[in-house]
Amino acid sequence: FGDNKGCRLVLGCKDGTTRCCVATQFSPAVGSAAAVGPSASLLGRSRGKAPQAVALNDDGTLLSSAGWDLDINVWNAENELFMASDDVTKGGKRRAPSDGMRAAPKFTLKGHSQVVTRLRFGARERFPFTLLSASWDCSVRVWDIAAAECVCNWTVARAATDLTLSPATPPQLATAHEGGDRKS
Repeated sequence: FGDNKGCRLVLGCKDGTTRCCVATQFSPAVGSAAAVGPSASLLGRSRGKAPQAVALNDDGTLLSSAGWDLDINVWNAENELFMASDDVTKGGKRRAPSDGMRAAPKFTLKGHSQVVTRLRFGARERFPFTLLSASWDCSVRVWDIAAAECVCNWTVARAATDLTLSPATPPQLATAHEGGDRKS
């Protein structure tokens, strides 16, 4: 995301947290070793239920998680959440790991009645304020993240387990379902 300090990772964990960290790769030319930085732990408003889906938007400024608690949490993805293992303070000392950080979500989206299985932000160029979600409640929802509300709710034949957007014009959406077949 422009800082060349590594790859940002967002993980949904069984303990109900969403973890954020940076992984850097081995680079002999620069003299750096492969490492994973300290992680920040994010908790949604309903604590303890495991996230099943996580997503980062294209420019890395927002992240979302959702799962068994049925809510979609959206956070600002501040740099503190993604502190590389070699980040230091101005005094030259390594900053303390942010493990246990409990940042509150920017907002929470409610509407699904079963586990949320997939999240995907819209492409910045075409759909900059869009978040899509798929769920076992047999729906795919489109959320306006600027207004923090659902703008479209498609009912599908079976529990939706995945979704993707095509880059084609007009836009197309493909979903996957527990039966293994795909519908468009």
